[in-house]
Amino acid sequence: MSEASRTFKALTTDTPLLLLVCIVTFTAAIRLRVLDVPLERDEGEYAYMAQLILEGVPPYAEAYNMKFPGIYFAYAVMLGLFGQTLQAIHFGLLLINGASIILVYSIGKNLAGGWVGFSASAAFALLTLSNRVQGFWANAEHFVVLFALAGLLALLRFRNTHTGATLFFSGLLFGTAICMKQHGVFLAVAGCVVAFSFIRRDPGPRSIRFIQRTTLFLAGLATPIVLLFLTIYFSGTLERFIFWAFTYARAYASILDINDAPYYFKSGFLPLFHSTLLLWLVGGLGVVGIFASGPLKPHRTLVLSFLVGGFLAVSPGLLFRPHYFILLIPGLALSFGFGVEFIRTIFVHARGRWLRVSPHVIVTVVALGSTVTAHADVFFSLTPHTITRLTYGGQPFAVSLSIARFIRERSDRSDKIGIVGSEPQIPFYAQRRSASGYLYINAATEPQPYATAMRNEFIGEIEAAKPRFLLHCHLTPGWYATGDAEKVLQEWFQGFAGEYYRCIARFEWTPGYDAPVEPILTVAELEAPPQQLYFISIYKRLSEAGTE
Repeated sequence: MSEASRTFKALTTDTPLLLLVCIVTFTAAIRLRVLDVPLERDEGEYAYMAQLILEGVPPYAEAYNMKFPGIYFAYAVMLGLFGQTLQAIHFGLLLINGASIILVYSIGKNLAGGWVGFSASAAFALLTLSNRVQGFWANAEHFVVLFALAGLLALLRFRNTHTGATLFFSGLLFGTAICMKQHGVFLAVAGCVVAFSFIRRDPGPRSIRFIQRTTLFLAGLATPIVLLFLTIYFSGTLERFIFWAFTYARAYASILDINDAPYYFKSGFLPLFHSTLLLWLVGGLGVVGIFASGPLKPHRTLVLSFLVGGFLAVSPGLLFRPHYFILLIPGLALSFGFGVEFIRTIFVHARGRWLRVSPHVIVTVVALGSTVTAHADVFFSLTPHTITRLTYGGQPFAVSLSIARFIRERSDRSDKIGIVGSEPQIPFYAQRRSASGYLYINAATEPQPYATAMRNEFIGEIEAAKPRFLLHCHLTPGWYATGDAEKVLQEWFQGFAGEYYRCIARFEWTPGYDAPVEPILTVAELEAPPQQLYFISIYKRLSEAGTE
């Protein structure tokens, strides 16, 4: 082989890795540009729970929600390492997403070569950056995907090494994915299907070997879940955890009328599909390829398992929230990589060198380029606050920073905040404890059998704490349920606040504008009706309200 040929072969071999570096750098640059996007509600919940953990308060002791606590501990690690700021959270997301991109590359390369690894990782990077899946926010799905991908890579290593320790470690990673959020169980089941298919082909006495290997994998899978339950048990919050993570979660998942599911699916999926159309089309071609192409057929079980598992992970409750679709992206990204490879195999025996090399490269460039173009304003020009408004409408995520600053400047660390609403990011920003463990008041107004008891508990916690500040959130169109339950809460609030509190400020804002929101402070303006549909009023205990 000539020196020129060796050089060309080396460049061809190294190019996918170099392109991976470019993809990771590109993704990191975009995430750094929008590091200041305000926290949304789920991030606020995770961050506040993590803040409590760092202060020695176990999950579900002073704050409640239906999610498994793995995500709270993951946030606690991020806050402990990088600081208790929104920038620290989004920098942590940058690292987690970057690691996931590298894992997708490694999986694709292990399955079918470096070019499949690159194309799959590039598709994954762009899809998880999309604001159509709320990709700039550190939702639990990013953490689930990280551990599921690591578990899958460990399974591929087991396929090559046949070592039991690797198989146990793979199960451990899939179990950790479940601990991040219950939806991860569907990706873990996909991992089980792949693991069983590899174990069946493991050399040795088949029946005994299969039982031993399967037990080893399932033991790894169960270990993080058992440790999670033990942690909660010894912290003394097991009963509340069981109620929120299982009893209430089951009731919450059954609230939606199944006839409304198509609407929620279309509203969650179509914006993503339209902006990443070519990725889906090439991904569909990849599914065809794993059935039609001989070299790709061995990967059918793996790809289909993660596609089906990802779709099922998106579906609990039939709400199809945009960030749920992050769980479908690993399967789609691998399908995209196989779609590119399928195109290459079609032309591999073409007579002209151009036909052998160009079609799959052109498809990859066009598909990825069209996705970047569809997101160009979000990736390169819009401000973090504008991106937040485009993604979440008039929700109070940007104004929460001003509200928290207002409270922090007028209170001590020992003071508490009562929130009649669902804005857990405010106590996190303010570094003040919530007067109630109900981070989302909508749980007490939903049409589910525990709503009345939850509403009474919320009211009891607020009245017992008598927080220094009481916030009343009014967001229209309504985020919260409307009806008798909300009326009861409003009547209680008016009576309680009217007797013990005085309104000292109101933050109003107009959806569609990014101008800073200044508080309304004068008595005359506070007594006048709000001028906007969106507002949050701040009340202070009467014993101290006169000092303002």
